[in-house]
Amino acid sequence: MARVLEAEEHHRLQISVQDDARRKCDTQRAELDRQYALFHPVRKVPLEILGHIFEMCLEGLSIDDFPGAEDSDILNRQRQPFDLAAVCRRWRSASLSYPRAW
Repeated sequence: MARVLEAEEHHRLQISVQDDARRKCDTQRAELDRQYALFHPVRKVPLEILGHIFEMCLEGLSIDDFPGAEDSDILNRQRQPFDLAAVCRRWRSASLSYPRAW
């Protein structure tokens, strides 16, 4: 019986060590993702170009342009500037710098 208890305790310790290692790995992976994000190509696009892209994406949001659309579709289209501005600080700056996107 003592061997079984010893084996169970050893097993619990192994699981604890694995959980700690998994947490450390997840933390390192998240840190690596943050560092890779700094080199993403979209970060190299000038803010004025991003603003123009946002403006082109959001043209024609009039309700008259969507005669068969449901109210939820129209509301989703009208929320797009807010969704774009919520992506990150840089996109918020780009969208706010182009009032025609709003």
